[in-house]
Amino acid sequence: MAIKKILQPALSFFVFFLAIWVVHNELSTLNYHKVLNTLETFPLYPLSGAFLATALSYSVLIFAEKAALVYVKRTDIPSGTAAIASFVSHVLSHNVGFSFLSGVPVRLRFYSKYTFSAMELAKVLVFNEATFWLGLFAMGGISFLFFPVRIPFTNLPPQTLGGLFLSFVLLYLLATKLPPQKLKLWKWTFRMPTFQLAVVQIFVSFIDWFATAWSLYLLLPDALNITLFQFCALFLAAQVAGILSQIPGGLGVFEGALLFALGEPGLNSSIVAALLLFRVIYYVLPLGFAVGAIAVWPTSES
Repeated sequence: MAIKKILQPALSFFVFFLAIWVVHNELSTLNYHKVLNTLETFPLYPLSGAFLATALSYSVLIFAEKAALVYVKRTDIPSGTAAIASFVSHVLSHNVGFSFLSGVPVRLRFYSKYTFSAMELAKVLVFNEATFWLGLFAMGGISFLFFPVRIPFTNLPPQTLGGLFLSFVLLYLLATKLPPQKLKLWKWTFRMPTFQLAVVQIFVSFIDWFATAWSLYLLLPDALNITLFQFCALFLAAQVAGILSQIPGGLGVFEGALLFALGEPGLNSSIVAALLLFRVIYYVLPLGFAVGAIAVWPTSES
């Protein structure tokens, strides 16, 4: 246990500095004045599209929260409260990481007047975590299987990876129909959701992942010879690298992985400008709204 406590942060630091090294190599010939000029003259159309895609991503997650509340049979929670709790918890999760830890205080804050039990809270968190990964597997499966693109650092054929991802999704759906209908994690027992709720999980999370990738895709230079679904595959791979690094928001790791995967040195200035704008639009600005929601919530409740 003591070794694990030392190795885990050490590994995170190693991955972070590895990402910095990759970014440094990729940007060794970067013209920073060109990046600033690109930011200053960025066209309005892709910016507007990125904002709309971001809004779609966070909005659709409200349905995931509602599905989680149906799962724990707490339909008494008002839709407005669930929407705010969903938005704030996901924004904090994206920026800070550790979705289980960030999700607990947020939901305790917004659901406190509804006497939410610890077991109900744990089930909502597990349900949302499953939703997150189901959407990733669904979009990754479709992207890798039908729009194959080479993923750096792996020799596994993308079609094989796509097939594995879709298999996980299908197995989850199958598990909702077959006994036993219970899953034991530590000292807690969770029942499988209904088939209908599982479909909602997959569909909602797929839209969330797609909208997130789309928001960045709209900001990238047109000269990149890559389709939207091919980009989705690279985007997912970079996001997973950021998640596994345990660096808050995957900062540096996500950008480094994506720069390396796109492999277009001549377009690095435009790609870096797009990554900076995406970080602000999808992470920083929603974080400001989330902090504001937390600050005013007691007044609005009263």
